[in-house]
Amino acid sequence: NIREPANDDGALDAFVSIARGSPGPNPVQLMPSIYIPVLVLWGNEDPFTPLDGPVGEYFSSPPS
Repeated sequence: NIREPANDDGALDAFVSIARGSPGPNPVQLMPSIYIPVLVLWGNEDPFTPLDGPVGEYFSSPPS
């Protein structure tokens, strides 16, 4: 069951920490510092980084 880990001790604290924490650097900002081939994959129904969002649009036609 996919919900089982939510019952673990500390699960709520971990979730709150992730939800309230810094999102980290934007992938688009990091791309200029990557000089090796990178394969980027994600699903059409990704709720966090949708394909029609700014990051999805960037990776759909990255600069050459």
